[in-house]
Amino acid sequence: MHIKGSAVTVATKLALGSVQFGLDYGISNQSGKVTSSEVSKLLSLASQLNIKVIDTASSYGDSEKVLGQNTERNQFSYLGKISPRCSPSGYSEEATASLTNLNANQFECLSLHHGDVLSSHDGKAHYHALERLKLDGLTKYIGCSLYSVEEALTLTEQFNFDIVQIPASICDQRLFEGDALQILSERKVAVHIRSVFLQGLILMSPDQLPEKLKDAKPLLLKLQEQAKQENVSIASIALSPFVNHPLIEQIIVGCVNRQQLTEILDSYEMAKTLDIDTAQFAIQDLDIIDPRNWS
Repeated sequence: MHIKGSAVTVATKLALGSVQFGLDYGISNQSGKVTSSEVSKLLSLASQLNIKVIDTASSYGDSEKVLGQNTERNQFSYLGKISPRCSPSGYSEEATASLTNLNANQFECLSLHHGDVLSSHDGKAHYHALERLKLDGLTKYIGCSLYSVEEALTLTEQFNFDIVQIPASICDQRLFEGDALQILSERKVAVHIRSVFLQGLILMSPDQLPEKLKDAKPLLLKLQEQAKQENVSIASIALSPFVNHPLIEQIIVGCVNRQQLTEILDSYEMAKTLDIDTAQFAIQDLDIIDPRNWS
């Protein structure tokens, strides 16, 4: 990771998401929660592939404990999140418990799980409690997990976050609109993106879509055709708008087995070489690009 002028870098922007290690998660996930044995093998492979950053949260079931049980101390850097149910007075206790579960000394970044708490009556107290964790050395950086680049612009104007995590995918390219990324860069805020495969939706067969997402079929067919033309994977095309972008520092991806992880890394390397018009895949239908609307 490279943040705020740090000399520390990794060879890949990919960070490993861990929600599947603690919960049954993902619209395309047919195998459910990943077993502890498979997590151990996945983490070993991730380390070999130079993926050194893991995204997790106290609200991801028992994922923190599973990670801690299957890693050496400080083998990975962790991007953690404070539970949205935690009161400001409980931040230190929760962060300490999470580090114990993870078998780690310090978070790389600890974020608020949602920006909503900042607009509550004690919003400033939440921010200052998070800031205190940085001052106390429990985390190197502080951040906020958000749902839009507009929210990121608003909150980083009010609060001094080091990192924002926002959703983005080849069909949800709203973060590229206007000069939002440049503004965040000028504010010295690193941008991490999640949901790059839309919980696996982008990689699904068009014929396997659930009824509520049938409107995504034309997009998936278009991606299939482009992948066929380029002789590359759909994942490569899905990653291509982000892998070389200088203002996107981390791309969080989830997987449930070693084969998926290897395929994602291969696609990541291929994506670096692609030169295609990815704007053609951007859509505005929030019922497709925002998983909160899928239920």
